[in-house]
Amino acid sequence: MVGFFEAYALFFKKYFQLHGKSTRSEYWWVFLINIIIRFIISIIIFTIYSAITGADDLLFSLFYVIIGLCIYQFLIFIPSINLIIRRYRDTGISAWWFVLTNILPFLITVIITFENNFASYLSPIVSLLLIADFVIKLLPSKK
Repeated sequence: MVGFFEAYALFFKKYFQLHGKSTRSEYWWVFLINIIIRFIISIIIFTIYSAITGADDLLFSLFYVIIGLCIYQFLIFIPSINLIIRRYRDTGISAWWFVLTNILPFLITVIITFENNFASYLSPIVSLLLIADFVIKLLPSKK
């Protein structure tokens, strides 16, 4: 079983690695660490901006927090996708399901945003695909 810091080290060590597998613990430790890092980034940027400007404008401080989070998300984008694909492979499920359960909901959400006519039909599909993604990530490893 992979530990807290070891999982995050593997996350960046396997930055461009699509082959192989990632265990449940490896995936969920990285997930938890990324949430913690996002929270810390938000607090640091918000505190620094508020201290510099005197906390006059909440909207601008939130804007800078979002920029900081986007930069961090950009840095972990590729290894996150690779980790999910390796996790799918570890459960014995084809990596093509990643496209179905992660990319398709994003595209459907974009369609819903611009075309309200389809919103009532496509929203349940997005929900089901996201639930399927979550369940796949919870599945135990296959030998």
